[in-house]
Amino acid sequence: MTERSQLWVTGTYGDGVSSYSMARVDEMLRALFTSDNAATQGVFKGCLNELAVTGTSSPVAVNTGAAVVYGKLYFNSASVNVAVGTPVVGTTGHRVVLRATWGVTQTVRIALVSSADGTATIPAVTQTIDTLWEITLATLTITTGGVITVVDGRSYCYMPTMVTTENLDADCVDDTIVGNRVPALTKRQGGSATAWATAGVTNYTPTMVRMQCGVCSEDCNGVLTGDVVVTFPVAFSYVPIVLANAYFDTGGLANWYVISATATAAAATFYYSKAASGMTPVYIRWLAIGPE
Repeated sequence: MTERSQLWVTGTYGDGVSSYSMARVDEMLRALFTSDNAATQGVFKGCLNELAVTGTSSPVAVNTGAAVVYGKLYFNSASVNVAVGTPVVGTTGHRVVLRATWGVTQTVRIALVSSADGTATIPAVTQTIDTLWEITLATLTITTGGVITVVDGRSYCYMPTMVTTENLDADCVDDTIVGNRVPALTKRQGGSATAWATAGVTNYTPTMVRMQCGVCSEDCNGVLTGDVVVTFPVAFSYVPIVLANAYFDTGGLANWYVISATATAAAATFYYSKAASGMTPVYIRWLAIGPE
């Protein structure tokens, strides 16, 4: 049989005729919380202190948190100290793990996996189904002087589901996690922390950014200059930076000079390369970027 469902009242009907085995429950939790990638994933993001490992000398501390280790739920409500022996021969590598043990033990506990004294290479995890399964919380090295360097090794749970807009906290996605192929506005230069159009050479890190653009037209009517005002669809909180270019459908060039800008609009003057006869329109493509 390839189809089955759970959980039902056992000893009754359908898929609930038989009681549920430990393997079935483990399988369900792995599918829900580790996307069936139990070799690395496991720590619950945002739960207590996420089992973070810290310390520069023995013992290192594993903070509170929760995880799934090959389908076994683990909770830790108090910081746990892990003693790391000082090597004699040379710098030695270790790995702090969550270890699920089957058989007559049946526990998930924090453990230290160690290389031989003087071997700086980090030891591997052991992952044997239904016997012993380890996932990494951190790796570390310790010198003969007892100095410890900890490297975070946690891999968080990834639930196999789609994420909709309402599942995201406001402003939770920034340039640090937006990913590849998405341009990030990481820095700007200017003379004001608020009004982006102010000239200067001070570096600022943008926070709330708004970008708007559009195309408008103006009839040149056979003259060499013209004026236009662009009102932004949504007002900025301070004066933005405004960029634009202009063109004729019928040929000829036009330059657009922004003569003033506010948080709500930009006023500009056009200078045409030649006077066009009749009501020939000039098209203006504009872009404004500034503080939300």
